Amino acid sequence: MTTGTKAIFISVCAVIQLAGTLYRCDAQQSTDQMTQSQGQSNNEQSVIYPFANQGNSSAPEAAPANDAFANAIQLTINSACTTGTNKQATTQAGEAYGCQGSPTKTVWYKFTATAGSHFVEIEMTASSGCYLSSAIWNAPGNANPPTGTPISCETASGGPTLNIHNLTGLVVNNIYYIQVSYQGGLFCGNNSNANTGANFCIQVGTPVVCATCSNTCGTVCQFPAPPTLAQVLSTCTKYDLKSRMNKDDWKTECFGFTAISNSLNLQMVINSSGCIFGNVQQFNWSVQDAGCGANVASGNLSNLNATGLTAGNDYVLCYSWQASCQHNSIYPYIVSNSQLPVEFLSFNAEQERDRIKLRWSTASETGNDRFEIERGTDGITFKTIEKVEGAGNYNGLLSYTFFDEQPLTGNTYYRLKQVDVNGAFMFSKKVAVNYVKKEDQVTIIPNPVKGEMHVKYYAGRKELIILRITDMTGTVIISKPITVSFEGLNLFSFSADELKPGMYTANLMRKDRTITARFSKE
Repeated sequence: MTTGTKAIFISVCAVIQLAGTLYRCDAQQSTDQMTQSQGQSNNEQSVIYPFANQGNSSAPEAAPANDAFANAIQLTINSACTTGTNKQATTQAGEAYGCQGSPTKTVWYKFTATAGSHFVEIEMTASSGCYLSSAIWNAPGNANPPTGTPISCETASGGPTLNIHNLTGLVVNNIYYIQVSYQGGLFCGNNSNANTGANFCIQVGTPVVCATCSNTCGTVCQFPAPPTLAQVLSTCTKYDLKSRMNKDDWKTECFGFTAISNSLNLQMVINSSGCIFGNVQQFNWSVQDAGCGANVASGNLSNLNATGLTAGNDYVLCYSWQASCQHNSIYPYIVSNSQLPVEFLSFNAEQERDRIKLRWSTASETGNDRFEIERGTDGITFKTIEKVEGAGNYNGLLSYTFFDEQPLTGNTYYRLKQVDVNGAFMFSKKVAVNYVKKEDQVTIIPNPVKGEMHVKYYAGRKELIILRITDMTGTVIISKPITVSFEGLNLFSFSADELKPGMYTANLMRKDRTITARFSKE
């Protein structure tokens, strides 16, 4: 892998573009079995499907249950794709085809819209020679195949193997029909052979739209140095494209990140298929601060370096690209362009009883004087609460632990300020934890009390306490010693028969304080 002025676009059985050299992965090969592709036109298209005559055995398959429009198979939104075939299928009298020409075989599916936008994907898995086609029809309540013009249509001419219909303006609860077609004859298979046609997998989903600074897909993966492909695939989040992309399609997706240096190289691994000369036609990017103001930096495929950032600040990175082949998923990541004195591996915070436990680890440290632990309530303003000595120079795994013994109640943000021996510093990512002080909490259940009452008490230590129940005049009705046997949750139960209907106060009397809870008796 290389970084710099060229993006790394690596795909499974697709194209790898490295330093201007173009490679193509042949069908059924893995990315480590690449052959250089020369002399092929980027616009080359063929009606002949590469899986020609697959599944075209002499033994005929059974006719599809959804051959007729009236027997359309119901698809569930956002479920896994459903396998299907139009082999052994026929067409019906009066059946319209839209842009599909004159198919000889059609099968039908339907779905009920749950939103105004959905996508339909039909991916061919085998064929007797040619591509399939498809159309989407708005035909609620129709008993016969729809006529007129479909709301979306994909032809078979030139492919691709994946039909994508991005549907908008749908009416919730309306039923929409999907027609999957095949035209036999010539190279596409003899229509007299019942097994002429195509197998496929069909899916209806809700699109994931995260194309703006204020609506991101998630976070982008970061590395202090150029990673290997294996590191990217095992470390970074895989974002499935919903819907997927075909040649000429555009998509924009945005991701948040906390800058680990002032200059970053922007990268993306694209899982694609069917590529010949690179897997993108155009590629643009922009970086905005977390407030979604003006662009801090922007560029395209010839300039993938974002500069002028502030380490420790939050930003949003948006990629916008045009596919040159089928795109299925992406792994976006960024690489620091400067040598970091400390390579962070992890940083997290969690509540542990009545304190907050901070843990972080480093892979290497160079000239690291200390870590300053900072805390804040809004994620913007921070104050240093402690300093932890760094390792100076060390090449290897180191782990650190710190306990905030006086945590703030509610949402609290922590970050690390790493300071070099020369005074230079950088910030880690921010982590948040919601601290709930459970110690010394008392609850009466049920409330109101009936025959028996239960006292639920979160204790910070084991001790002997006095439980006193008083009425609204302060008169003591019940007084009894209770042994707190556990740190944490304790539950005490006793009869409330001697309490008359009315309001009461339960007083748990410790040596240093009294904890109260009000309840009523029916």
